Amino acid sequence: MFIAFMKKQFLFFLRRPQELLILLLMPFVLISILGFALGSIMDGDGGPPMKLKVAIVEHTSEQQELTDIIEQFGKITDVHNLLPITSLKEQLFNNEEVNSFIILETLSADQLDEAKKDGVYDAIIEVPEHFNLNTIQAIFIENQKKPELILYSNETKSLSANVVQSLIDSFQQQYSRTVLLGKNNLLEPMNVNIISDIQTIDKHKPVEARAYYTIGMSVMFVLFAAVKASTMAYDEKKLHLFDRILLANVSRWTYLLSIFASTLLLVFIQLSVLFGGAFLVYGVKFPTLSLFILITIMLSSVIGAIATLLTSINFRTESKNASNLFQAMFASVLSFLGGSFFQVSSISAFFNTVGNLTPNGAAMSAYLKLMQGDGLKEISSHLYVLAILTIVLLSVSILLFPRKGGVV
Repeated sequence: MFIAFMKKQFLFFLRRPQELLILLLMPFVLISILGFALGSIMDGDGGPPMKLKVAIVEHTSEQQELTDIIEQFGKITDVHNLLPITSLKEQLFNNEEVNSFIILETLSADQLDEAKKDGVYDAIIEVPEHFNLNTIQAIFIENQKKPELILYSNETKSLSANVVQSLIDSFQQQYSRTVLLGKNNLLEPMNVNIISDIQTIDKHKPVEARAYYTIGMSVMFVLFAAVKASTMAYDEKKLHLFDRILLANVSRWTYLLSIFASTLLLVFIQLSVLFGGAFLVYGVKFPTLSLFILITIMLSSVIGAIATLLTSINFRTESKNASNLFQAMFASVLSFLGGSFFQVSSISAFFNTVGNLTPNGAAMSAYLKLMQGDGLKEISSHLYVLAILTIVLLSVSILLFPRKGGVV
């Protein structure tokens, strides 16, 4: 009987080819439009960024290092200008021209990991412990290891690292000249390089625009599959099919779970077609097929749970208002928060956190991380969100589902 109910749901969908076209064809149209229109911007080919947000993290206070330098070397002429990080902040990032496109914020060492995860900054400059002292030692002591800055770049903004790196290179040249002037006792010039090691945050690979919008549009349009499934279930009720099922002494839970299972399978097929088509047309692919299937099953499950919840509310209220409201408002809000149109992390860390708690947002983050080379450990938090949402929504839908054909 359970299989028969699922077959019935699929036959209902097949009798509505227009709705199938919306669920399958419309995402491809939007992927093409958004990919071509915004590709140059997202892929870093649309010119220099208008505003970069850069953070600097120091593991040792400059005042403490200044004290250590004086203790070790005594008073040095114009020692203030020899402190590289002081010069970096005052001479480079306080420059009027640089200020026009870069916002510099100072973070504590405790904030570094959180800042890297949030993705709010275009680049993060990490100043290792005793960096200033080691730089002064490299100037005055031969064969001393040169200090190294670490530059973390946001993998979604590919030009950021190049821009900041170029600025640091320019500063390094100027700093070297300052060192020559400060070391009057040197017989020959000495060039002190401040090395910077560029890393992407979490070492992620950048995602191209078409790949981003393939994921974004796919996780958005599965929300409408839940609406279609719940609407068709209510149409069955209006035709008294649900009453006949109850009269046949079939458990209402069997009927409700058949909606969950059929929607799950429908969404899995929908996502497989969308991503398969994107692979054939745009070359969008995931490095690990098994994890892709796992994410797809988890997302399909939570969409099935949404379909059952909307069905329960529709049956209880004797109307399609729940489905209509979800389609008109909640689907758009979830798509926005989930990052289907653009990365909400660029707005604030709060929106990024909220977005990752939505079904489409959690799935999108998992897909993006998988595409960037992450494994099960990195995407597990998003899978937990999908699993919890599925259990909660399915439980609520069971509680709300009426015990009889009419209103309880």
